Amino acid sequence: MRRGLTLVELLVVLTILVALTTVAIRATEGTLQQSRYDATVRTLQAIEDAVLGPAGVHNPDGTPRGVGFLADTARLPHAGLVDGSLHPVELWQKQAAFAEFDLVNSGVDPAVIVGTGWRGPYLRLPPASGESKVLDGWGNPFLLLKRDGSDAGESDEVARIRSLGADGQDGGSGFNADLEVTFVDSMTNRVDAMVSGRVTIDKGGGPQDPEVSDGNVVVALFTPDPVTGTLKEAKTLLPPTGGPLIFVLPETGVAESFPVTAGPRVIRAYQGPGSDADSVIGGPATYSSSVMRLDLPAGGQTVDLVLE
Repeated sequence: MRRGLTLVELLVVLTILVALTTVAIRATEGTLQQSRYDATVRTLQAIEDAVLGPAGVHNPDGTPRGVGFLADTARLPHAGLVDGSLHPVELWQKQAAFAEFDLVNSGVDPAVIVGTGWRGPYLRLPPASGESKVLDGWGNPFLLLKRDGSDAGESDEVARIRSLGADGQDGGSGFNADLEVTFVDSMTNRVDAMVSGRVTIDKGGGPQDPEVSDGNVVVALFTPDPVTGTLKEAKTLLPPTGGPLIFVLPETGVAESFPVTAGPRVIRAYQGPGSDADSVIGGPATYSSSVMRLDLPAGGQTVDLVLE
């Protein structure tokens, strides 16, 4: 005849079951947290690729090719409100302010062509998100920050995107640690660019410094204006002195100057009659350089322009 378990035996079995369950729950929780962490890392990488373009994209000559939101629009995305929280919605949803992407001729120099406008979506959202917002692996909206580290408001430029980790609090370690992609802050700038160099002239005997008698020299960098669907020019006026002509764009301390960003741009030099940059470019230029297409990197690039 079989006898039942004693009370002590039942307690031992229950203790073993509780211990095994606890171990299983902890193991499962660790796996779940790891999957949420990994999902957050993947999403931040996808956002980075959407803004700056994926690494490893090259032109036929092997040089890096600028693609992505920054390359097309010449700025970082702005924050937009979705269901009470802020998201970089311009990465997946065309806003009314943007023109459709197109290859556009400059209004002041028809030989110059630059792509401008929105040609997203740059970031494809998973169906679970409702395709209207982007969340971290823990289901929370990312924190959007401005260049100075303060919270971005609606329509503000988004320079940093951060997940607060599993605990939703600043700082922490392990799965509670913050995860972030940074485009611009006090130590990092992967957005803004400049171009500098020297202008010479070749009248058939090799490059030499431009002559005063041939008029003023202007260097113009053509960059997208995605709102108007046209191009705008960062330009500098260089009166010849008989010596080397060195230029830096964008100019500092000039009212009409604007930030230049990384991406496909065009630069050209002009020389001719005219007392200001617009009249030299738009007038009957005596000499001009060839149209130089740049995939301008963040930080900047040095080029030499030869008037002919």
